[in-house]
Amino acid sequence: MGEAARGEMRLISRAAAILRAIADHPTGLSLGQIAKETGLSRATVQRLVDALEVEGLLAKSDLVPGVRLGVEIARIAASVHRDVALLVRPILERLNAEVGETVDLTMLQGDAALVVDQVQPARALRVVSHIGTPLPLHCTASGKAHLSQMSGQEASSHLVHPLTRYTDKTITSHQELLAGIANPADDCFVDDEEFASGVCALALPVRGLVSGNYVLSVSLPKQRFDESRGTVADALRRCRDAVERMAGTGPAGHRPAK
Repeated sequence: MGEAARGEMRLISRAAAILRAIADHPTGLSLGQIAKETGLSRATVQRLVDALEVEGLLAKSDLVPGVRLGVEIARIAASVHRDVALLVRPILERLNAEVGETVDLTMLQGDAALVVDQVQPARALRVVSHIGTPLPLHCTASGKAHLSQMSGQEASSHLVHPLTRYTDKTITSHQELLAGIANPADDCFVDDEEFASGVCALALPVRGLVSGNYVLSVSLPKQRFDESRGTVADALRRCRDAVERMAGTGPAGHRPAK
């Protein structure tokens, strides 16, 4: 690699360091704070911030102090989420064909699990929601799987007070809920009629996907849940592992099923 190419790589690396630093501080950072966070000189930070602002990747305002992420970042992030849905869609269809139940892909949005894609079975008796439906975090399998990807403090910040009781099985104790999330049975997160009577679900987080907290889940009527729970859980694990292999992700020590 020539000197010019190395210089370009350093420039990109420094710009990326600035974007990451600001992403970690949504209220914004001053130029001096960016320099401290990144280890770059203030003059270098000033040049790169000006260039990134021209491209819409950063934003400054006379009304609000600090440098923030720009609107172009939001547009790119939306594109990333669409790409994730396209990546995962064949796996959703495979899981649906294997278990014959409703399969959802959700992402964390605010304090809810948002359904971003769904594959429904052909059978008459099935669980039906809709793409774009926000699901509560504390009493759905998807919601619990989303919470499991956070620290205890962060998870608590996403839980409303008090927790809404939807059925007589809804857990309304924060302590009990977080304890169960920390130690899920068979590593799957379960909704056993906690959100809606007669409806159950199993869910697993899809780990390591860029720009999002994603979860894969299977929903089914209670009358089929107890008998098919183990089969559904096994299929869910295999398909979660397949998504992570496709994305080239997964936590250290995780060995996808063959």
